[in-house]
Amino acid sequence: MVMKNLLLVPGTEDFLNTYKEEIAHEFGMYRSVQEMDASSRDMTKQLLMQTEDEKEGKDS
Repeated sequence: MVMKNLLLVPGTEDFLNTYKEEIAHEFGMYRSVQEMDASSRDMTKQLLMQTEDEKEGKDS
């Protein structure tokens, strides 16, 4: 029989998520969804530009 650690008290999951975010923020590790999306877009643009530059270099 597999036992899982279930949260038995209603609202506990929300509390724990908030608590985790607060701790991560204190240590400078927390990034909002908007910040993560923006950095992902920037990385994607850089990779696309790098790939295009490499292709242009091979075609020359």
